Amino acid sequence: MADNIVEKLNSLLGEKGAGEISKRIANNEKSIAALLKKIGEIQAEKRAEEEARAAAEAEAARLREEAEKKAAEEQLAQHYRRKAHRAL
Repeated sequence: MADNIVEKLNSLLGEKGAGEISKRIANNEKSIAALLKKIGEIQAEKRAEEEARAAAEAEAARLREEAEKKAAEEQLAQHYRRKAHRAL
């Protein structure tokens, strides 16, 4: 069946026409492969950016919690220092 289709194409387009179509198909397949590769690279970059952003947000949250904890500890220490000073 495929041979029949190729024969019909050859009769309509001539040998050069069928060959040209094959070349165009091959070139289009290469272009599609290149586009798919580029899409994959863009997706990988996006994932890396999202991971970096998530890591930065997690680090910022950790630092914020650490600062809040230190502030609370300092406030408690000041309270006890005042209390000790008043006791004198």
